[in-house]
Amino acid sequence: MNTAFSAENPLPLLSEETPVLMNEADFLRLSEADDDNRYEYIQGSVFILAAASFRHEAITANIISELAQITDESPCQVLASHRKVMFFAEELYFNPDAVVECPADEDADIPLNVSLVVEVLSPSTVLKDVTFKLPLYMQMPTLQDILYVSAERVSVLHYYRVTNEWKCRSATNLNDELELLSINGMLKVGRIYHKIRWE
Repeated sequence: MNTAFSAENPLPLLSEETPVLMNEADFLRLSEADDDNRYEYIQGSVFILAAASFRHEAITANIISELAQITDESPCQVLASHRKVMFFAEELYFNPDAVVECPADEDADIPLNVSLVVEVLSPSTVLKDVTFKLPLYMQMPTLQDILYVSAERVSVLHYYRVTNEWKCRSATNLNDELELLSINGMLKVGRIYHKIRWE
């Protein structure tokens, strides 16, 4: 039975640690009804993502700004995570921090031509992001670049597809540059961490 969320039937209380069982149709209604939170759906279980820290948000904003400049004259579009949950496989909806869609389809509810994914890692999500989500990202036929960006130190893991093989390069220096073949541009690590203060 599908659920219509309302004042009489409010949104379920979710926590990052305790997922709620829900069918796919109800999950999509939940994600559309609640603009204040980010959710992921994994084979019948709904997970709410913890609120991002100031540093996490600042790094994400830096990346989106840089990607937008790189893709300014192209048919690609940079999309923030809050636009819509992402559908990658049957009963799997992920919500990365940013994606690039090439070419962009403004009429689609969910981006279908995702060529680049950005995940800003936090201590509470790093295990799931690396061990569970990464192999699934790599199965996406349109995806060519994956950026796993640490919010705890200067560290970026760049996974990139060469023909049908995935490779990885690590960047730990602010002077490093990442070649993003999917959008034909260079991303400077120093710009990712622009104005970020380390305590």
